[in-house]
Amino acid sequence: MKAPDPEDLRRSESPAVVDVDEQGPVFVADATVLDNGWLRLREWDGSRGKVPPHRVLVVRYLETEPYGEYRDDGARPRRIADVEWREQATGKNGLEPVVADD
Repeated sequence: MKAPDPEDLRRSESPAVVDVDEQGPVFVADATVLDNGWLRLREWDGSRGKVPPHRVLVVRYLETEPYGEYRDDGARPRRIADVEWREQATGKNGLEPVVADD
């Protein structure tokens, strides 16, 4: 599966900033809470990981917006609404990947 594109997000992607205990903030392309309480993450490089609930302090989902021209499928591309977060998603962020050691 290809890496997420902050300027053309899939409908299933929910970009977020996750505050992880003993690590700090992590900016991810997608954060989904699983039935068992673990948080499934998808990094901007396409890699995936899970974090146990006791390490997740806060999940802040970022606003997205449709923009540009309609595609052949009738949908418009969806991107992160905030320009600064969008720039960080393209690799200029300096936030570390999450380390799930449990």
